[in-house]
Amino acid sequence: MAICLSGQVPELYRTGNKWGYRLRGEVLITPQYDTAFPFDRTGRIAMAGIRSAALTEVNPLTGEERPLMEYSFINRDNARLSLKLLPSPDSVSLFPSQQELSLGYLSASPVFKVLYGQKVWLFNKQGKQLSAGFDDIYPAGAENRFFITETYSELDKEVVRVKGLIDTSGRTIVSCEKKHIRINTEDSVVYACSAIFNRRLSDEVFDYKGTLVYSNKHHIEFAAKGLYVYTLYEPKEAFVVAGNSKDLYRIEGQHFCNLKHKKALIVDRDSWLLVNLQTGKKQKVNKEACLALACKFME
Repeated sequence: MAICLSGQVPELYRTGNKWGYRLRGEVLITPQYDTAFPFDRTGRIAMAGIRSAALTEVNPLTGEERPLMEYSFINRDNARLSLKLLPSPDSVSLFPSQQELSLGYLSASPVFKVLYGQKVWLFNKQGKQLSAGFDDIYPAGAENRFFITETYSELDKEVVRVKGLIDTSGRTIVSCEKKHIRINTEDSVVYACSAIFNRRLSDEVFDYKGTLVYSNKHHIEFAAKGLYVYTLYEPKEAFVVAGNSKDLYRIEGQHFCNLKHKKALIVDRDSWLLVNLQTGKKQKVNKEACLALACKFME
């Protein structure tokens, strides 16, 4: 969570047509920018722009050519954030278009996105680059502890979204090659489905450091520490509950609904079962009771 540094956030000021920043009345950055935005609430980073003679656009109504704005993200010393174009050794610090993400760095999140070359890149408020470029990056849940990375590809004229997962330190938890990624915050594990591009690799389970702890050639429906549920389709549809080294038991069913505290609802045609995944104990319940239990465990 970002901490508000009361009285320590530089403010914008203007001299003529140029913008700069000052802190408690003293000049911090002399006016030199054609446009500027506030520092974030921690007082660490701001966005400012200069008109570029090299980049121009033509007004479709008047035919007039005018310079475009190039933006940079700066700290209190007016040093620019530098983006490394991984895997290339090249880097850039000027960004010609930031309209879509221009105020993202002002949020309470400790990280923000930068747009460059039709890709987005993740940085923290200290200016450290946390990722390579992806087609999209967004929080995985409300905690802002992990971020989903996505790349887009086309298959049979349809867009396929391939997903990965990184944390706020920039560590890759799951490489960007999965169809679905889910996080079990109760047990601090991540499980990922690999069925994509008409291929089937093993589904995988990782800890919060990105260490692989379990894999299975079948689809993994749920994962906790030392407890995994995967799907079988033959000879009958069923869910198999496994430990780290062996299968423990199986329950026939077509639908699996994960609840909190390692409990689940498994539906087999008209049979609704409440299952304690740790013990294997099953309790038959009616549909109305199932819905009530689901609400209780998912609160």
